[in-house]
Amino acid sequence: MADRARAVTPEMALSPNIGSDRSWVYNVAADVSDGEPSAETLAIRFANSESASFSLSLPQDCARAARG
Repeated sequence: MADRARAVTPEMALSPNIGSDRSWVYNVAADVSDGEPSAETLAIRFANSESASFSLSLPQDCARAARG
């Protein structure tokens, strides 16, 4: 769901989305957006590659902070 916010967790690791310079993917162990928990690969897509590269540092910094 594109309009749902997701919490940044210590396990979160963004990886480049193969074939796109404007999106990143990450894995979650228990996505519950469709009701039942299930392991999923999710993507974050940006309007352009500049926004994608600039925005990468924020979730990485949040994940590091969540680890302590």
